[in-house]
Amino acid sequence: MGILRGYIDDGGSPKDPKHSAFAFAGYIATVETWNAFDLEWRAMLDENQVTYLHLSELNDPKSPLNRLEGWRKDYLLKTAIDVIERHDLYGVGAVVRLEDLSRFNAEKSQHVDARASALYSCIFEIYSKFKGNGAEIWVDRIEKPLEVIETAVEYAKSYVSDDASENLEIYPLRNEQTFRNVLPMQAADFAVYEAWKFNGSGPRRETFGGLMKASYVHGILWNYDWLSRSDFYNLKDGRWAWGFWSGLNL
Repeated sequence: MGILRGYIDDGGSPKDPKHSAFAFAGYIATVETWNAFDLEWRAMLDENQVTYLHLSELNDPKSPLNRLEGWRKDYLLKTAIDVIERHDLYGVGAVVRLEDLSRFNAEKSQHVDARASALYSCIFEIYSKFKGNGAEIWVDRIEKPLEVIETAVEYAKSYVSDDASENLEIYPLRNEQTFRNVLPMQAADFAVYEAWKFNGSGPRRETFGGLMKASYVHGILWNYDWLSRSDFYNLKDGRWAWGFWSGLNL
């Protein structure tokens, strides 16, 4: 297996009262696969006469993507799904129900962070799938990215059998990098938008099923029940520890 690289994007905001969920999702593949993906994704964008794909902008009056006719938007998404399906991408994701997390934190006297817990879930899924293989993970632009990454790593280290934090290198996009020029991040945006909408910030979209068939997003929906199930006090250094339960898939 070649060198692994992952791209993860976020959906929703824990600070926005209109959002009932927060999510991280994306894809991991070899560098060679991403190189081939870049060429085909660029050709797909050219065919659709757009320079990038960003799901939230399809209905944003200020975005050029919103000016596309309805059939063209549908075709753009279909051809994007086709590109994702033709490459060996492994989808990962996690959705956190924000109201459930607030309840859990209050009842358990915890301060679990929605963004860090979702990111930790993604990196644990990557490690579980590709044990023995290191990976380079890139996270799209978020507020205080290093703080979120550091907290996610701390969650991993608190688990008694942590290996995830020691095998993965996690970085935020550099200043000159955005989803517009890092093409795999546009696929990650597609994945997280669909997972976020499907699991708590609806309405649910028809494209969710097509994307999941193309490259299933493996991960977890953290609701109150599963947050509570994770709380089994697997102590390390006297601290409450994260355990990863994957029984409730996206």
